[in-house]
Amino acid sequence: MTLRAPTPEDVSKLSAEINQVVHQRFLLTTLAITMVGVVGGWLFVKHEALFANGEIGRIVYAMSFLLLLFLFMVFFFGEMLYAKLRIYTAYLLVTEASNWEIDWKLFRDKKEYVGYRRAQSFVYVLLGLAVVFVPLVFAFVLQLRLTPYLSLAVLGIVFVLYIVFVLRMGIFRWLDPEEGVIDKWQELKKLQ
Repeated sequence: MTLRAPTPEDVSKLSAEINQVVHQRFLLTTLAITMVGVVGGWLFVKHEALFANGEIGRIVYAMSFLLLLFLFMVFFFGEMLYAKLRIYTAYLLVTEASNWEIDWKLFRDKKEYVGYRRAQSFVYVLLGLAVVFVPLVFAFVLQLRLTPYLSLAVLGIVFVLYIVFVLRMGIFRWLDPEEGVIDKWQELKKLQ
């Protein structure tokens, strides 16, 4: 099987697909922000009933845990879309069908930049911080006990894992598919 150059129609189709994937990633980040806002708002409105016994309680810890899990799932799905995006952009790069992709790759190789992937990852870090620290702020302001401590410890461990994975994947490019995808397209191109 050989790699053929894309037609102008192919380039248009791939450009539309690229735009769609970028938009889907933006919508996922918007969903994550909205969910944190909704749960935070609910917590603010219901805080008297939730904290009636003078402690944070399992329900708030469980909500924070589930929200962190939800955030990570949304973040990971966004990373899967990013991998799909790189398949398209690497194809345009290797086939030299897009001067923009060639120049963009040169720019990224020469200069470290903060692009939308890192910016979105930073948003997920901030959301994770909010999910964990808002209940702690409630505890401080309302003078609540942080009990049960086991729930606090589990939430702390999950939070550390969440932060490590989001930082490593989104900001420090762990499991970044770009070079591998470029290599695969170049292997196909060499078969011609």
